Amino acid sequence: GIDESKFTSTTIKEGGSHTFEVKFSKLPASFIKATIRWTDVDDVTEDISNSGLTFSKDVTDGKEYSLSIIDQDGISLFDKSVILQIVSVTIGNDPATEKIVVGGTSLTITCEVKSVPKSDGVKFSTVKWVEDTTDKKTESDVSKTTYDITLNDKDSIDSLDKIKCEGTVVGDYNGYSEQISEMYKYMDETPLLAYYLNDPVSDDIYVGETLSVKCGLYKYIEGSGPPTFKLCKKIDGKDDDCDLSATGDANTPDPSATLTKSDLKAEDSGSYYCRYEGDGGKKFDFKEFQLNVYTFETSPTTLISNTIEGKTLLCSTTNLNAILIWKSPDGTDANADDKSTNDMRSIQYTLTSGVQNGDIFTCQLMKDGKEMKDKTVEIISGFGVDVERNGKRYGYVGDDVSITCKVTGLSDNDVLINEKPTWTLGGASFTDGTIGMFNNGASILRLSLKDSHKGEFKCSYGDTDSTNGMDVNILKYSFDPKDTTLYGKQGDSITFTITMDSITENTGSDPTVSLSSGMKEKTPKTFDVSVDFGDGEKQELNFKLEYNVSDYYISDIKTYTKDHIVEVIKLDLSVSPKLLLTKTTAKKELLCTTNDITATLQWKDRNGNNAGDGDVADVPDANNKVLKYTLPDGVQDGDSIKCSLMKEGKEVLTDAVEVDTTFTIDVMRGGKRYAYVGDDVTITCKVTGVSESNVKVLDEKRLSWHIGNTPLSDGTIGKFVNGESVLQLTLTEKQKYTGVFKCSYDEEQSAKGMEVQILEYTFDPKDKTLYAEQDEKITFTITMDRISDITEKSPEIKTSSETAYVTIPEDGGTYPVTADFSEQDSKTITFELQYDVENNFVNELNGNMYKKTYDVTLKKRELSVSPKILVKKTISGEKITCSSTNSNAVLKWKDNDGNDAAVNDVESVDGGSGKHLQYTLPSTVNDKDVLTCVTMNGEVEGESIQVKVYNSFVVEVDRNGERYGYVGDEVSITCRLTGIDSGDLELLNDQQPTWKIGESALSEEGDTTIGKFINGASVLKLTLTEARKGVFKCAYGDKESPTGMTVGVLKSTFEPSDETQYANQGEKITFRVSSERISGYNKIPQIKTPSAQEFVDIPENGGTYSVTADYGDKDSVPISFELQYDFEDKFVNKLNSNMYKKTYNVTLKKRVVILDPPTYGYYVTDGSKVTITCTSNAGLKGLTWKKNDQTSASDNNILETDQAGVYTCSNSEFFSQSVSIHSIGIDESKF
Repeated sequence: GIDESKFTSTTIKEGGSHTFEVKFSKLPASFIKATIRWTDVDDVTEDISNSGLTFSKDVTDGKEYSLSIIDQDGISLFDKSVILQIVSVTIGNDPATEKIVVGGTSLTITCEVKSVPKSDGVKFSTVKWVEDTTDKKTESDVSKTTYDITLNDKDSIDSLDKIKCEGTVVGDYNGYSEQISEMYKYMDETPLLAYYLNDPVSDDIYVGETLSVKCGLYKYIEGSGPPTFKLCKKIDGKDDDCDLSATGDANTPDPSATLTKSDLKAEDSGSYYCRYEGDGGKKFDFKEFQLNVYTFETSPTTLISNTIEGKTLLCSTTNLNAILIWKSPDGTDANADDKSTNDMRSIQYTLTSGVQNGDIFTCQLMKDGKEMKDKTVEIISGFGVDVERNGKRYGYVGDDVSITCKVTGLSDNDVLINEKPTWTLGGASFTDGTIGMFNNGASILRLSLKDSHKGEFKCSYGDTDSTNGMDVNILKYSFDPKDTTLYGKQGDSITFTITMDSITENTGSDPTVSLSSGMKEKTPKTFDVSVDFGDGEKQELNFKLEYNVSDYYISDIKTYTKDHIVEVIKLDLSVSPKLLLTKTTAKKELLCTTNDITATLQWKDRNGNNAGDGDVADVPDANNKVLKYTLPDGVQDGDSIKCSLMKEGKEVLTDAVEVDTTFTIDVMRGGKRYAYVGDDVTITCKVTGVSESNVKVLDEKRLSWHIGNTPLSDGTIGKFVNGESVLQLTLTEKQKYTGVFKCSYDEEQSAKGMEVQILEYTFDPKDKTLYAEQDEKITFTITMDRISDITEKSPEIKTSSETAYVTIPEDGGTYPVTADFSEQDSKTITFELQYDVENNFVNELNGNMYKKTYDVTLKKRELSVSPKILVKKTISGEKITCSSTNSNAVLKWKDNDGNDAAVNDVESVDGGSGKHLQYTLPSTVNDKDVLTCVTMNGEVEGESIQVKVYNSFVVEVDRNGERYGYVGDEVSITCRLTGIDSGDLELLNDQQPTWKIGESALSEEGDTTIGKFINGASVLKLTLTEARKGVFKCAYGDKESPTGMTVGVLKSTFEPSDETQYANQGEKITFRVSSERISGYNKIPQIKTPSAQEFVDIPENGGTYSVTADYGDKDSVPISFELQYDFEDKFVNKLNSNMYKKTYNVTLKKRVVILDPPTYGYYVTDGSKVTITCTSNAGLKGLTWKKNDQTSASDNNILETDQAGVYTCSNSEFFSQSVSIHSIGIDESKF
């Protein structure tokens, strides 16, 4: 029995799957095995049970499937085929899609039913197109339908997202029917539309007008940068012209830009388009449009003629759709003739006798019955024509000259723009020159003078000739040789001869010539020039002619100048070798080479005859011509073998090989010499015994070097100078460069050489880059080999921080460096080595001094510790923290013995960014122990940093004991730390101690400062007051100085205390001075007054000292009192010679009475008053005014009076000042 109901051809939708199945039942007992054969699958043999058998296959591919079942005897039980038909619906563009569309593009969208295998029976039974909700098209019984749309604006682009195809699809099998609704999608995204926002050629455009094009993008990708738009013109056979560009707005979906092309010309007509250019070189072109630039013009633009009747006015345009009309000056239509052609519309009007100067005719351009444009022509007559600088004039053949034609009598010279005159020479038409347009009424004829230009030049404009002309006479100058291009080689001598005609009438001057701005010489003149190309390939010789032509020249010049430039081109000719150094000459080969492959080369023998044909041969060379000469027997020392370069049968260049057989070669500074590995050394090879001229042509390319028998392949061989060539070499290895250096020129080797012994020096640490903290010390160990031949001199070193060199010990030396990065992350330090090698070095050194620098770069390390040094009386329990800027670092603390710190003593702590490990010190830590923090890279230790511990240090006050100072003195007291290694004291330079007076803490405020430690010392600075006395002690950490400085405060007075005192000439001023003494001390304070020569003791209760004011011719004088006290080392500060000194400075000033207003004469009139104020620079009291009769005029310093007289302001004790007041009468009745 066979059930094949599920083994039938079937239609399914794309993306689905299907199972084909066949069931067998009632199988005979003899049926034991079956072979199953599906399409595309290897045969499978299966054991069969009699109860039944099911064969099935899951399929997804559209095609025909066959199933065969064969029993064990080869008999076919089943052999049939079925088809799986897969139906799909596709919607898309036809024929292809573009991400960018140009405005005006037509798009055809296709909706199609397809099947695999393909079948005509698969189609739409119903189908329609829908845009949004509106049906666009309905069809049935088709397999494909299309939808057409034109993309020309934003709406058409936006509609692309709304188009869909919907309907019913039927298949071939099982009554397949499927409803579909497929939305159209323009690729994966809505396209970008490139379109014009205006119609740039909607109106006719004429010459001189402007084209305006607005180019835009829609659906532009935001953020892709501002787009650039260009206006391009199509050009056949060439790249399009895209000069105009503008930038659109960035970050907007529809950027645009307006491009304008101004002042259009007729030739600007053509096909144009807009081009977009964006990021990454992207670009595309818009749709083309046709621009027609029409002409509209009159001829002439202005009619300038002294004869008007019969003249014609022509008006024309290339716009064949336009109509032209001439209007008379009175506005009526003029009777014009049509002169149009196939490509030009033109009308012509002939002027009649009634037209007058100043009349204006108008040509109107009409289109569609409207006047679009007009142009006017003005009639001008009554003018004159003349040639400027007329009369007899001169010029030289070849000169570029100009002659001016001038139109006169016009009220407006601008009417001549675009016009030009005609010229005659000797009455015949002259066209051998360039005639310029009129500018401000003048036109210039430009020409290059020839012999044929002799004669009278006249000009004409319109129907009017010039009344006079210019009589031109031709002069000449000559150069020998005539060629302005010559050939030569370096050092050639060339002779030039120059002559120059003079002007017959110009008797007061002669033509002159100079070379390269040298001395001016009269012509004719001969110059002998030696060619010098320098580093170039040619030499330019500038001969300057000069002639005072007075006013005889064609152009309006007083001095005629002319540059005659001759170019001498370098033509290479060389022989090799230039110098033949050999002991045997026969069969030696010489080469002659030129870069001119068209030239002919010729070797000459030692007697100057052409070399034999058998001795010369061409040598193949792609770029040069090369001729080889094999020397015959008989060539001797001193011979010169010449090669000639021939051009056009003429010998133009020669070169020669000099022969030398008596030379010697030697290495200078031979013998045993020394150098260090890494040194740049120089060794000199010298050739002697050759002539002075031959020394100049020695060729370093023919030189080679050997160490022993081994050729030297590296190093640089220098050019020969005075017979010497220098080998420059870097000694990178000791073994490689140890040996005897010799040099060879061609096949000849130096008789002796230089034996070089290589020395070494070492730096430890070797790394050129090291890591350190700010202010960390790094110690370098340096060794330097010594020269065995020197016993007295030693190598020396100077570090970055030192100014003097020190000797490096024989077994090496150590040199500490402190890292100081400032604000940088790295810093380079330099070690300078020097060694007086006593002329034993390879190089000949300046002063025999070998010098070497060694640079090391210090970089900031990641690790840091806080504190950098631990200074405490009690260490146990103190905490130190190791920090790394690397937050992923693995940190470890080690004790003084290098063992890991106990786990319970360390813990990670929060310290901001990075990694931080804190170490609580156990009781086992001792004085001067070194604790180390390291970073771990797995099991390997990386960067490390150390902290040193001190607890046996001492704090003490310098100059402790009993000390004294005066109130107001600035004093310094030093706190010092001892018991700390000198190298570690610097780690405390950012620390400071604390101070107290008695039991009162002393803080930094006002004039009190506590300095940072420097080399273990901190200085307290303060100003003494009466309250600042007692015992000064300092402390650092938890340790205080056992003793202190007991400070006693003394007082001194100086009265009066003002630094400025006022006195009259000869007046005495008394000063009082006191100075407190140290109790029980036998020394006394002393003073020296301004007029005294020696110091005197100050009484215990103070003393008085008088000074008499003596100003001389001055208004003020300075005086000084000097105080001194021998303290015998009892002062707070350490004094020079124990002597305390102090100076009191006083300025004495004259007393002066000041009047306001400041004058000595006043006037009063009837009814008026005068007010005068009297004051003093010394602030005097009791100033009053008196009249000349000594009657009181005021009881204070202000005078107010209307009475004439002499008034005096005075303080009877010191000073008086008088002033006159005059009374005057004024009659102003007639004013």
